[in-house]
Amino acid sequence: MLAVMAGMALVLGLVFTQVFHGQVADLRVKAEQLHATNTGIANENVRLLTARAQVASKTQITALAKTKLQLFEPDQGQVRRM
Repeated sequence: MLAVMAGMALVLGLVFTQVFHGQVADLRVKAEQLHATNTGIANENVRLLTARAQVASKTQITALAKTKLQLFEPDQGQVRRM
């Protein structure tokens, strides 16, 4: 009787161990997927920050002002300070 109970305890212990091992493996896969997603989002953020810096640069704004709005920087003699 004691041997049967010890065997059942061993089998139940192995079952619980396998269940927990499967959950840990699933969580590891999920963590790797989240890490890959996070890396992709970080790369996209860097790309967008670079694009924003380019669009907001003085040379880009000056070029757009000249082509689309026909604006230009005044010459030295055109500006008078009071």
